[in-house]
Amino acid sequence: MGLSWPKLPSQFTLKSLKPHGLMSRFLLIFFTPLVLVQLVAAFVFVDRHLDSVTKLLAQNIVGASRSLINLYEKKIFTEDELNRISTNHYHFAYKFYPDRSLTEEKSASGWITGYLKRELERSIKYKYQVFSKKTLLFLLIQLPDGVMQLDFPRKRLFSNTAELVLYWALGTTIISILIAGLFLRNQIRPLILLERKTKQFGRGETIDDVPVHGAKEIRNLIESFNIMKNRIKRQVMQRTQVLAGISHDLRTPLTRLKLELSMAPKNDLTQSLNHDVEEMQSMVSAYLDFAKGDHRESFEEIHLRPFLERLIKKFKNVDIDFKYSDILPDVVFNGRPDSLERAFENLVNNASRHASTVSIYHEESRDHVHITLDDDGKGIPKDKRQEVFQAFYRLDASRNTETGGVGLGLSIVQDIIHSHGGRIDLDEAPGGGLRIQIKLPK
Repeated sequence: MGLSWPKLPSQFTLKSLKPHGLMSRFLLIFFTPLVLVQLVAAFVFVDRHLDSVTKLLAQNIVGASRSLINLYEKKIFTEDELNRISTNHYHFAYKFYPDRSLTEEKSASGWITGYLKRELERSIKYKYQVFSKKTLLFLLIQLPDGVMQLDFPRKRLFSNTAELVLYWALGTTIISILIAGLFLRNQIRPLILLERKTKQFGRGETIDDVPVHGAKEIRNLIESFNIMKNRIKRQVMQRTQVLAGISHDLRTPLTRLKLELSMAPKNDLTQSLNHDVEEMQSMVSAYLDFAKGDHRESFEEIHLRPFLERLIKKFKNVDIDFKYSDILPDVVFNGRPDSLERAFENLVNNASRHASTVSIYHEESRDHVHITLDDDGKGIPKDKRQEVFQAFYRLDASRNTETGGVGLGLSIVQDIIHSHGGRIDLDEAPGGGLRIQIKLPK
């Protein structure tokens, strides 16, 4: 049976291994070539250094061994004298076993002992064996009348210079990364502040100008953001003031007209006019709600379960059946309670025009609250689910207010949800109606 590669998860890609932060990406781009160069240089140096140094050390050991063999063959020293010479001059532990022969046991293998064996083959005419035990090497040489054993530390065949070079390369790389990280942290700090201020401004919070400091490009970016922020703020304020002014000015004649109609004789004409006036007042109120926004309201801690229960009680006189489970746990998050209440009222008002039942569910994840509203109405066609969030857009082309408002309800809801840093999506409910999914940060 052939070997097969383990299957990676279907979602695994090389792109998923790429760092996402600016600082980590810069460090990766900057230090990857540096580390590769360090590794290649260290490898080349260590390889050549180990080869030459280990060969010299092996030659030194073999030369000392040959000298001891020559001294033994001359028969001018006793065993004790040879032992002292071996210990004091050659740093070997010397032993001699007369009338013994080498066994058939296989010599030790390895790249260090390989250098020693090659030098022994070139320089010594006798048979030999090399054994290794922990930190010691044992050299056994078969002489005519016995076996000479020379013991010496393994480190005599190994130079620690290569280790020092590797430690130096690793240490300098780590120190360079730390220094570069500290420098980059100071350079990226203005961008982190700008990101936080951008999110706050996107949620509709009032923020001051971002302090301008950092590199030239970052200063230009912050200055451009401050200019854009102030321009958007002025435009929103002007739009709000214009819409609020127009709506307020329209209320006065409408109120006067409604008062005059209330004092006029009751007939079909006055009833029709009174209905038109009420419709116009409803439209003006919708314009005011749209213009007012929710930016002036501060964030508070909201308990979702009591919040939804209060909302359901508000619609107890409306001909719609709510389904809300008593076993759903409470969820706490931060938001603007009045604005969110207005958003959910708009959603329920829309549902009450087209459905008879609304089911509400909620759950929480690590950083978000998820709220789902399902109704049993006709739903919204898939190709219209984004257009309905546009201001003044209505599915009813006739724009008959009997079947809907002025087309600002869902636009107001989306503005409120987005100002909280959340999102709202429309989908088809399991029963065929409309499913509204709201995701809010905690």
